[in-house]
Amino acid sequence: MAERVWGLLLPQRILTGILNSFALVGLFLSATGIYAVIAYAVRQRTRDIGIRIALGAQDRHVLMPVLLRGALLLVIGLVLGLGLSWAGVQLLTSQLSMIQKWDKFFLSGPAASNALTYVGAALAIATITLAACWLPARRAAKTNPMVALRYE
Repeated sequence: MAERVWGLLLPQRILTGILNSFALVGLFLSATGIYAVIAYAVRQRTRDIGIRIALGAQDRHVLMPVLLRGALLLVIGLVLGLGLSWAGVQLLTSQLSMIQKWDKFFLSGPAASNALTYVGAALAIATITLAACWLPARRAAKTNPMVALRYE
């Protein structure tokens, strides 16, 4: 019986594996994009950061504006992403009875609006985003003021 059930669920497992692969690639691309945007913004402010460090600014005074900019992007992205995904789940569940006519295993497990899934995804994205922002911010805090002042 277990082999029969495993065979029946094989198409869903394959589809889940493909979707997980796309999700990981999307997460990697978004982390890379956020890192690139923040690194570019930090590079544009190299002279300003060098002046701050030369005047005696501590590391946290250099780190905080960069991390706050990343946090602002994070909040905007989470609000839009969670809102759109919630709307998509509502649309999907409204069509559920029609979809289950041709695929009886579609969304047969946990509830489609599982709050733990949303919280877990938001925490994972927040962690990756803040790490992607912290790397350029840390590099900016360690900038040599003389090199930054000569930068053009």
